[in-house]
Amino acid sequence: MAKFCARCNKLFEDDRIRFCPACGSDAFIPAIPVRPAQPVQNAAPAQPTQPAQPVRPATPAQPVPPQSAPAMPQLNRIPEAKPKKKSAFKKIVLIAIPLILVAAILLNLSAVTGFVTNIFGSDKSNFARLEKQSVSDSLDSFTAAYQNYLLDDILKDRTYNLKFDVKLSDDLKDALKGNYAKNLDIGWLDDTAFDITVTTGGKKLSQDVLIGIGGQHVLTVSALYDLESSKAFLSLKEITDDVIKLNIDTTDTASTVSALTGENKALASAVLPSAAIAKEIITKYHGIFVDNIETVTKTKETVEVGDVSEELTVYKADISNKDLNKITLAILTEVKADTQIKAIIEKAAEELKKNGTIKKDADYYKDFIAGIEERITEINADEGNGEIALTLYDYVNSSNEIVGRKTAEKGKTRGYITAEANGKFATRCDMEDGITLSAFGTKNGDRITGEYTLKENDSVLYKIALTDFDKEAFSEGIIDGKIRFSPNSKAIKNAAPSKYKSIASLLDASFEINGKGDYNSGKFVLTGFNGENVLFTANTEYSIAEAKAISEPAGKQVEIKDLNSLQKILGDLHLDKLVSNLRKTTVPKEYVDAIDEISKELEQ
Repeated sequence: MAKFCARCNKLFEDDRIRFCPACGSDAFIPAIPVRPAQPVQNAAPAQPTQPAQPVRPATPAQPVPPQSAPAMPQLNRIPEAKPKKKSAFKKIVLIAIPLILVAAILLNLSAVTGFVTNIFGSDKSNFARLEKQSVSDSLDSFTAAYQNYLLDDILKDRTYNLKFDVKLSDDLKDALKGNYAKNLDIGWLDDTAFDITVTTGGKKLSQDVLIGIGGQHVLTVSALYDLESSKAFLSLKEITDDVIKLNIDTTDTASTVSALTGENKALASAVLPSAAIAKEIITKYHGIFVDNIETVTKTKETVEVGDVSEELTVYKADISNKDLNKITLAILTEVKADTQIKAIIEKAAEELKKNGTIKKDADYYKDFIAGIEERITEINADEGNGEIALTLYDYVNSSNEIVGRKTAEKGKTRGYITAEANGKFATRCDMEDGITLSAFGTKNGDRITGEYTLKENDSVLYKIALTDFDKEAFSEGIIDGKIRFSPNSKAIKNAAPSKYKSIASLLDASFEINGKGDYNSGKFVLTGFNGENVLFTANTEYSIAEAKAISEPAGKQVEIKDLNSLQKILGDLHLDKLVSNLRKTTVPKEYVDAIDEISKELEQ
């Protein structure tokens, strides 16, 4: 017999069910035809053999007496809708779903999806996903540096400030004094501090250097380089009231200044795409590349780097000449229709026309498209063969991170790989022409301590030692930890072009920075070494801000044209302000007296 759930009134034709599937209740009511409501006496029920007496239906408006039992629903009649209570199972599901979503966000959703696709996805799809995720992570670092360092710093006018004080070691002081001045007192050099401010603005660059000793300001050197007029202006306030004016047309200074200012900087700033567009373009074409790789296989391999071994998953992608042509065709076809690339090229052409580099009727973009169409025609005429042109290897750790890449082409192999185990890491990178980079050390969370060695044909060029260095912060453009650079000057000199050999020979010392800083500001301790002996230490602080206004130094301008004009400037020198400032410092009195004597002789 059919029955109703006593809790939710749902009708069930099968009376064998014990629990209501809708609400979970075990209380049921038999579904029988309802009779008109009638007061029920508390007497004993009638005998089964006694025929039922007809009952007069109750008047619709007549209320059912309070003691009456509720009327039973009529068979096959839909009962009145009542609010349904959720079963225990449904409650668990409804609670679990948001918890799973929150956990997925907190634990990195890509890792969750990666786990699933690793199990159910094909080798090709997993390879493409890992490549795209790795490039996306790398692009986050790239676009941050591209925006902050290149677009917002180098290619825009900025004010750079650098402050540092210097403390010399006893060994360096002895070396500076030499054999003929052993009794010379140069201890005051430990109290020397510098405050350097450089500002770029259009085709101008200004530089102010404040020199202090023992907390006392001593000398200010101000310079302005103006490429518009090809002039430089130099001010030494404590030595002369004149402003020295120089012609910089033929000086090396002009080329240095033009690298920081001028038309090339303005052109690059106007032409280069934003960081967001650059990331979008790179992501798009890398995606086209990996999506068109057809042959991918996966294996497990225990990789040994130095004395560290780790089991890694290796994805091998074989790209034939035919596949390479297919990939190239897909990329060129997209480039041809890419409005972002079109805008970049047309903007570059517009700027080049403005400065007269190209003719006004030249159509760079039209020529660019013509070159692409020519290449597309060549590919369509020769699809290539099945011979392997290029093989790519991706090494993936248990956290689904690409920790190594290798490229095999025409018998040459290039790439890098990192292995980690038991808190240790080791890296090897093979580059062109026998250049290799190897590293080993320990890892504690995001921080690493170890040494990187750059070699050319087994000859050490540089060693870079890291101590408690935050690798994750570095990927975001932040240096946090200790870095020590140790060049091998002899090896560098032998490898350097002839015109740089004299400079390379000076690289006998090693340098260490210890502190924290990003693109905009930072504080470090800079230390110079000769072997393991400290030469000097310098507390260093830097900052980068919006460019300040640039103006010529105040004072009477005296241009150096010949020997006579130079003698005129020398005749106007006075050292009284400098002497007055020096007497307030830790510079020995006898040294200041000697400078004072020179000042008096110049005045005569």
